[in-house]
Amino acid sequence: MKKLSLFFAILIFGLLSCTNEKPIPEGALAQGKEFALQAKKALGGQLTSALAEGGTIYALEYCNLEASGITDKVSKETGIKISRASDLNRNPDNGPTDDQMAYIQKTKQFIAQGNSPEPEIKRLNNKLVGYYPIMTNGMCLQCHGNPGKELLAATESKIKELYPADKATGYGANELRGIWVIEMTDDLFNE
Repeated sequence: MKKLSLFFAILIFGLLSCTNEKPIPEGALAQGKEFALQAKKALGGQLTSALAEGGTIYALEYCNLEASGITDKVSKETGIKISRASDLNRNPDNGPTDDQMAYIQKTKQFIAQGNSPEPEIKRLNNKLVGYYPIMTNGMCLQCHGNPGKELLAATESKIKELYPADKATGYGANELRGIWVIEMTDDLFNE
């Protein structure tokens, strides 16, 4: 009987410890947004410059060579892991995990109901992981819009050349194009 009682005590303690996850630190969602905006500004600024310098095809070629490096540079500068993910990715490295896909699908449904997209933060593998929506605008549609409409034939051809497995066209304005994924640790919020 004592062994059975000890077994149940250990079982109950184990179950309680599993549910006692650390709370999300206050300000973590906002801090993650700052990192996402920093990455967006760095990438968007470079793409805007490339567009101004050589047009859409030049910007597409630039993005093909430099986009991942720009994101990596911001990650190194901040000490935070920053990446992008999309269910309709152009770069095969930007495919979503199951959890990211669940957020993307939920957010698309939320937008379809007339709501603005909301970022989300959670704990995954002892890290704080934030998802921040990337919405399309007019500039995005030059490379991510509808073929024969915003996406010109020459641009579509270059996309097929650079990204044979591309899934990232057919977007309209104000649609969820993907997400910024920001991974932080609790020590960022310890004072």
